[in-house]
Amino acid sequence: MRHVVGEITEVTSAQLETVIKDRPLPAGGIGHSQKASATERGEVTNDDIANLSVRTATGAIGSITLSRIALGTPNDLGIEVYGTRGHARFSSASMDALTVYQAGSEEPGMDGPRTVAAGPAFPYFASTAAMPGRGVGTGYGEAFMAEIQEFVKALAGMGEVTNPFRDAIPTMRAISAAQACAAQGRPVAVE
Repeated sequence: MRHVVGEITEVTSAQLETVIKDRPLPAGGIGHSQKASATERGEVTNDDIANLSVRTATGAIGSITLSRIALGTPNDLGIEVYGTRGHARFSSASMDALTVYQAGSEEPGMDGPRTVAAGPAFPYFASTAAMPGRGVGTGYGEAFMAEIQEFVKALAGMGEVTNPFRDAIPTMRAISAAQACAAQGRPVAVE
């Protein structure tokens, strides 16, 4: 959200909920192949669901909804932005498509949102798509490939990392403000 509509300056409300209070402990393996213990369980110390209302430096207000337990919903990271001249939507479930509406950009009767399919001119598309032509899908895995490519190029002195670690600091401050807002029951400014 920060990169699209501006830095979060205040968390005006926050609901954080841990629905599943304990889970099986890891019993070996790594990553997605990690096995869970059939007998040992441990306390869950992070939230399963978060609903936040925020204000940004640009004056925009927004809602952030997160769920790690939405049954039947695939992993999906998305954003919807509505403004005075139109709107745009992105979903990682449709990684190479962007829905855009610009008021007054089409003739009456033909106006409405349009879907833009990614092509070789999109950042990272040509270097990660199996066949870099418009309409050839890329996905979650290709996003990681692009991230690794950029990092390796930076290490080799052939480019810069566009999102250095320090860019996470404002996000971590917004998360801290959300935790304080939920605990205190009042709006909290992002430090």
